Amino acid sequence: NTAYSSSSSAKDWIISKESGGNYNATNGRYYGAYQLDKSYLNGDYSQANQDRVAENYVQNRYGSWENAKNHWLSHGWY
Repeated sequence: NTAYSSSSSAKDWIISKESGGNYNATNGRYYGAYQLDKSYLNGDYSQANQDRVAENYVQNRYGSWENAKNHWLSHGWY
């Protein structure tokens, strides 16, 4: 499924840019592999919760990881 692999590579690209793949990365109020606002994680910093919250965030805000990546490329954040 090319849509999945495309989304997966865009997701991997964002993780690489945001944290280098470090699920414990911190930057002020942002945390984890996706550098999500800590308030989104509700105190659960597990990898599974970060993945779930990031999926929901990207789907709700951008519709796809590819769209999120394009936003990152034009704004320097997603």
